[in-house]
Formats: sequence, C-alpha cells, structure tokens
Amino acid sequence: MRIVVTDVTRMAEGYCCVAGIDRDTGEHIRPVLGERLRRDLLAPSGPFALGAIVDLGDVQDAGSAPMVEDRRFEPRAARRIRSLGPAAYWRMVSAGTPVRLRAIFGETLQQDGRTASVPANRGSASLGLFAPNEPPELRINDYRRVRMRLADGEMELDTAVNDLRFFDRHNQPIPDVVEDIAERIEQGGCVLSVGLGRAWSPQHGQPERHWLQVNGVHLADDPLWTVSGR
Repeated sequence: MRIVVTDVTRMAEGYCCVAGIDRDTGEHIRPVLGERLRRDLLAPSGPFALGAIVDLGDVQDAGSAPMVEDRRFEPRAARRIRSLGPAAYWRMVSAGTPVRLRAIFGETLQQDGRTASVPANRGSASLGLFAPNEPPELRINDYRRVRMRLADGEMELDTAVNDLRFFDRHNQPIPDVVEDIAERIEQGGCVLSVGLGRAWSPQHGQPERHWLQVNGVHLADDPLWTVSGR
C-alpha cells in the first residue's frame, strides 16, 4: 500500500502519529503498530514526512469504529518513494474537500462544550480534510495549549491543534511558529486535517468519547510549510 502523508501529529514526548491518503483508492489511512510510533520514524531518519509518498508494504486491517482507517504495518518494510511538490500536494488535499465536519465524521459528531466529539466506539470515520469557509483563528491559550476557533455553518468550535510543527521536541508550543501561521491563515485559504482522538473522559465517572482535533494545517500559498532549522 502506498500513501501520501497528510498528517504528522504530536503524541507523548518522543512519539507521534501519522496518516495519509491511499494513492489508489483515495481513502484515509492511519499506519499503526501494536505500540506507539516513535518519532525516529519521521524524516530524515525514517520514511514519514508531509507530502511523502510512502510504501507501507503489506498491511493488515486493524480498524474499528470510529478508527476505521487503522492499518497495521511493519516499520522495516516501509520506505519513502518520493515526495509530492507543493502544487500537486495542494491539488490533492483541496480537491472536493467538504465544508461541513459531519460530512466527514457522520451525524454522531456533536458539539460538546467548546469542541465536538462522538461516543466511544461509534462513528464512521476518524480522519478527514476540511475546508473552512472563513479563516480559523489559531492561537496559544492561557494554559499554553495550541487551540483553533473554527466554524462550519453548523457548529462553532474551539478545538485542540496537534500538528507536530507547532511544538518543540519537548512538546512545548513554539509561539513564533503559531503566530506566523496564524497570520498566514488570515491572509489566504487553508485546508485542515481533522481527526478524532482515542476515547477518553475529561472527568472521572463520565463516559469516554472521541474528541475532535486539528491534526494539520495546509496553507494555500505554502501547503508543505516547514519550520526552519528543525
């Protein structure tokens, strides 16, 4: 299976999550292991990088609702073939991209406080690309968390952002990067990689849910933007 990488998401320090689009079917795919993915699977030491075409080798379906995109792979078999250029990458992520979040995640996605979620083990998808009609607001909040205010005509949300490029290697936000990309979002269009996290409960005794997050920010004028020196 060959995918184009569209999501590189922070996890606990030293770990990450990656996802992409199947070159043959257009389906969203999340390569998984029996354990978390270490960051050394990212370029330059590993095969994964935004825009990279990665051959995962043989994969096994490991999905269950809503993480139907999970495919188990063998890291030693994965190899980077080449990378898409910015124009080709933008065409891929922006083609037919929905402007409603429920078009991605289904009717089980409901506004939940400031953000949105689906009940544990429910829903038809956990990954997608979303084209907001209005520029979303990216910022670091008072708790030093990267957040984004966005709307889709049905919901107005304030949700977590976990694009790895906004964080240093100790998982701390990089204010200059967040401010720079926030300004560039205001100046031009963007497409967001959005996803649902693994089920958890923010309060003891409450049912676990899968919470919406922004996995990646793709700028119209620089869809494969990188952070200089990192």
